[in-house]
Amino acid sequence: MFAEHRPQASEPEFWADHFRAHAAHVSRGWYRRLFAWNRHLGDPRWRAIRRWVRPGGRILDAGCGVGQWVSFLGDQGYRAEGLDYSPELVETLRQAFPNGRWLAGPVQAMPVESESVEGLISWGVIEHDPAGPQAALVEIRRVLKRGGVAVMTVPRDSRAMRQAVGAGASDGPFYQFLFDEASLRGEVEKAGFEVVAIRPTERHMAVAFPTLYARIRSRGHLFEALFGLVLRPVLMLMPESASMLMVVVRRPETS
Repeated sequence: MFAEHRPQASEPEFWADHFRAHAAHVSRGWYRRLFAWNRHLGDPRWRAIRRWVRPGGRILDAGCGVGQWVSFLGDQGYRAEGLDYSPELVETLRQAFPNGRWLAGPVQAMPVESESVEGLISWGVIEHDPAGPQAALVEIRRVLKRGGVAVMTVPRDSRAMRQAVGAGASDGPFYQFLFDEASLRGEVEKAGFEVVAIRPTERHMAVAFPTLYARIRSRGHLFEALFGLVLRPVLMLMPESASMLMVVVRRPETS
């Protein structure tokens, strides 16, 4: 694992500020349609969920952010719930979506019953603990039913990715770990999971074109998202542009 440091550490206040500007989009019809269309284009995360977690099952988004995946999965027939460790963000979600179930707490100590969910998703969360991902992985295993499946992503350790994060890195506090396939497999197996699949995913212009990305990002979140769609065909031809690793794991039936 490679430790990345940034001037701003990964704290609840940081993520509340980060997501505040985007939270208003989620309830809008055009945003929901765009998000669903983007997933159905072939997002490997959605393919993994659809393959391994049956519709109607309870699925938890651990580190749900502004709740777009919870909304999407609810529309697809899942009993989706969201958890985030920013109390301010969770309160915003409760007010915006009073019919949803939104939980406040860290992924290392979730207010969720043991062996109570069929599926769990977690996008870019478990890498932010300076002690490593084990506490989060053990807790994820606890809340999954026997035979339940978790689909998670973590930042991918590659030369291109280190160069991309290095442009904004400093000697500041710990921010996150980057993982290669071997280190990620070792961590999830240590926590007692069976590995179903590991693969690079989420090819990102920040890795392929860091200078261009910085300019695009300064124009706002919506502009960044639209430009990302335009660049997708180009990025698909660039394997090193994968910024994340997706791992699909199962809790064994016998433990």
